[in-house]
Amino acid sequence: MAAQAYAAAQAHAATTALHAQAVAVSNIKAMIPIVLDLASTNYTKWKALFLNTLGKYELTHQVEGPV
Repeated sequence: MAAQAYAAAQAHAATTALHAQAVAVSNIKAMIPIVLDLASTNYTKWKALFLNTLGKYELTHQVEGPV
């Protein structure tokens, strides 16, 4: 039981560190160079880059999930 609690604490600490890195991102254009524009057809590419970036920081659950 103690090993499970320790593993959970480690996972939480790792996720917290990733979230802190995400907060420190000052220019999202460096990670997502495609500008989302209603007049263009680049949504699919933009979405893929956006979700990939969120996944990098374990934040995908913030935009995907139960509605």
